[in-house]
Amino acid sequence: MRKDYKDMQEYWEEFYKKAEEKLGEDGLGIYSVCYAGQSSWRNKFTDWLQNGTFQRLLNKCGSLEGKKALDIGTGAGRWATRLLERGLKVTAIDSNERIIERNKRLFPEIDFRNMLITALGFEDNHFDLVTSVTVLHHIPYEKQKEAIREITRVTKQGKYILILESINTNSALPTMFANSPARWTELFGENGCKKLASVGHEYIPLISAASHLGHLRRHSVKTRASTSAREHHAASPRLFRVAETGIILISYPVEIFCQHIVPGHFARQAGILFQKTAL
Repeated sequence: MRKDYKDMQEYWEEFYKKAEEKLGEDGLGIYSVCYAGQSSWRNKFTDWLQNGTFQRLLNKCGSLEGKKALDIGTGAGRWATRLLERGLKVTAIDSNERIIERNKRLFPEIDFRNMLITALGFEDNHFDLVTSVTVLHHIPYEKQKEAIREITRVTKQGKYILILESINTNSALPTMFANSPARWTELFGENGCKKLASVGHEYIPLISAASHLGHLRRHSVKTRASTSAREHHAASPRLFRVAETGIILISYPVEIFCQHIVPGHFARQAGILFQKTAL
């Protein structure tokens, strides 16, 4: 059963409590936030995927130097700092007060604020660019329209909204509220935005296959009662880590190939750039 809006606020509160120690070593949250509990190799690869799409879409926005940007659901500030590197004046919000106070200490050049995405405390037509990376797909469907209405409200006429969100509508995770690319486009279109570009990423065929095989193997071990089977399972983590590292290294060129050849709707995530065309 999927979580409701209140449940998701509590989920992130607990999430950042658990991640606090790791965030002390991982300032931008690359290893502790992308896929919590996964290896640093996997999370570094995921960040590479996301940032490639993020930068590719930013390049379509023209000159950004000195423009005002809002990063929605900033988390550990990974995307806010990258916007700052592009010369933007950055405001970043998150519903979690704990992470906002931490970010203020680490990144004083950015205006961090504790705020809900469904109630943005900014005037209409205020920002030249609004970004949302893996945020909207964690908002329950009944609240997504409200959040998107607020995002478009604070965006200037003719300016840009960049989202990176899940398009894996088959996900059964209780914290995931994905939409197809067409549905994301429809939701923003209802608020006076047109799609300028769309980029699929996270095809990860090798990682998906390995994860499926790993799941089958774990199930097999659990169903076998022999001591030797349990001992074999316990002895294999090191071998698994070596195999995982190899699969991820090979996945870099495989992903590039997929992005050039495979249609975007087969990816697990997509980046979409919108332009606000109507008040």
